[in-house]
Amino acid sequence: MSVARSLDTITSAEHPMKHVVVVGGGPIGLLVACKLKQLGLDSVTLIDHRAGTYVRSSDYVNDVFHVFTQMLGLPVTASKGRHIKDIERELYKHAASLGVTILNCKFKDFDGLGLKIQDSEEKTSTIPCDIVIDCTGNTRAVIHKVNEHFPQDPKFTLSPNVILTNPYHMHARIKIDNNYYFPPREYQNVNSIDYIKKVESLRRLGWNEFVLPYHYVNKFPSKNKANLYTEAPANLLPEQYQEWAQAVFELNNIMHSPFELHKDSKKYPNKKTISYFKMQPQKVEPAYFYQEKKYPIVFHAGDATCEGVYVMGIGLIYGTQRVTCFLNSLIIKDNEIVQIKIQDYQKSLTEMLKRHSNSVNKTVKEVLNERLIKDYTQLHEKYSDAYKKATTPQDKKVIESELELINIDYKEQLYQNAIRLMTPIKQEDTGFDLSKINAKIDIDTIFKSLNDAIQLPPLTLPADKVKIRLALLDMAKRCQLLAKNLYEQAKYGLAEKYFSMSLNIYSTYFTDKYREEVSVLYSNLMILKNKRNDFISVLKLADKALEVSLTLPEGSLKDKKIAQITYQKTKAILQKTAALTKQVESHHSEIEKLTSQAEEGMNLLRENKYSKGAAVEILKKELNDLKKISTDSAQNKKI
Repeated sequence: MSVARSLDTITSAEHPMKHVVVVGGGPIGLLVACKLKQLGLDSVTLIDHRAGTYVRSSDYVNDVFHVFTQMLGLPVTASKGRHIKDIERELYKHAASLGVTILNCKFKDFDGLGLKIQDSEEKTSTIPCDIVIDCTGNTRAVIHKVNEHFPQDPKFTLSPNVILTNPYHMHARIKIDNNYYFPPREYQNVNSIDYIKKVESLRRLGWNEFVLPYHYVNKFPSKNKANLYTEAPANLLPEQYQEWAQAVFELNNIMHSPFELHKDSKKYPNKKTISYFKMQPQKVEPAYFYQEKKYPIVFHAGDATCEGVYVMGIGLIYGTQRVTCFLNSLIIKDNEIVQIKIQDYQKSLTEMLKRHSNSVNKTVKEVLNERLIKDYTQLHEKYSDAYKKATTPQDKKVIESELELINIDYKEQLYQNAIRLMTPIKQEDTGFDLSKINAKIDIDTIFKSLNDAIQLPPLTLPADKVKIRLALLDMAKRCQLLAKNLYEQAKYGLAEKYFSMSLNIYSTYFTDKYREEVSVLYSNLMILKNKRNDFISVLKLADKALEVSLTLPEGSLKDKKIAQITYQKTKAILQKTAALTKQVESHHSEIEKLTSQAEEGMNLLRENKYSKGAAVEILKKELNDLKKISTDSAQNKKI
């Protein structure tokens, strides 16, 4: 691909900019056309074969409608369902009222500084065009046509924006009860045998995973309609579409609602009941194509620039941000564009695309990884339970073989999850950067993932075991480094936590090879426990520490470790003794005070004629016993 020649600006003196054509009448195409008219352009044309006919029912959050309203300064209101067709219908009305020329036709090709278009009767004509903006979504009709004109030197490059583990998806329009409730993907209360049957029903249709497909149901308010969105297997046959949709619907059908597809629309023949599609989000570079006075200047916007992932529901918001970036590059005078700050636009768009792409990828990865870990945990539990409940040897054998396959994948997912979480918080000088730890990334979760992975059967996968052990060893060293850093900052509670975690890893998996580190960690923990006056823990740690230190090779290191441990142990004993002595002193003072009060009471009893002699004698004996304890306490104090 040739790189577009470096330009600071394009001016109307170099290339005419009177006639602007927007190809594609979706939300972004309509928005661009409306904004150009609001900025004062005379000649703005929008072409789309479906212009004015909007039936898509994908739902969006209220924020999307708010963003469009803000950008236009005109109301873009939503129905109760908040559908994309609501946005399109509102924008279409605004475009018409602002004076945008709207043509129901298709873009076919370039014709010098013009576009060849084709109407519904397949009649071809040419309209004037100095600037064309491709808003045809992932069809990218204009972009692909440019590349067709330059087969040896394509002017635009498409590259993946998001890598999806499964690109195949389905959308089905279904009927449901008004009381239908679609719960979250939770199956704790589903019988393990029933759960396995649900998994097997999907696998029979070509689903190669044990993990259930990502899916959700969006119910229309006040109607018995809903959209079912789901992942689907590759190579699903058309005659299997309905069966797949029903199998997915039944996964969460806790109310046992009947499954029924909507009938095909008579009014809108192109509105499909079931759509099966491959989702491969891509982005386009560079920002424009320009050949002076030979072709229209070509720009792109919306999904034609950068596709998102429909389950995130933020593609339109990102699209409006890029539209603003484009509009800011235009200088308009006397109802025409007189200059385009092309270099500024290219730079701004590149930076924006990077942010958007990183955001989408990060979210997709987080959602995907969280879902996979949760689903594999669930799978492991359900299949393990089903194995226990299986009544025949044959059933046990089948479930056992499937459980082994599940565990192999589960082990890998746990490992990958730990690496994914650990990578962004690694720091060379302190082990881990605590400032980056949050609700989604924490060291305890990383350790649990690795610990679960290494203990998960089957245990006969040496390559897997080695990489998990290496990750655990790296984590042990980093926790030790982090704890040392925290100790120097006098953050003793956190230091103790990470010394303990490091010790746990070393002593569980690496005791024989890393005895010196284990001995050092025991010593460090004893120091921290002594600081917190936890003498009992110090004495317990001392016994374990001496046991390890005695196995070190003979020499000064061994003697040094034994001396350090013995010192901390002796220190703990002396501090405990001192604490007990203080308790004795405290008790002695309290006993003297109570004895004095008891004697006062006895004197009052002796003087009272109503006192019973026998009862008084009992109290007198108890007082003498108390005096004896007081005397013993005083002697202990002297000792």
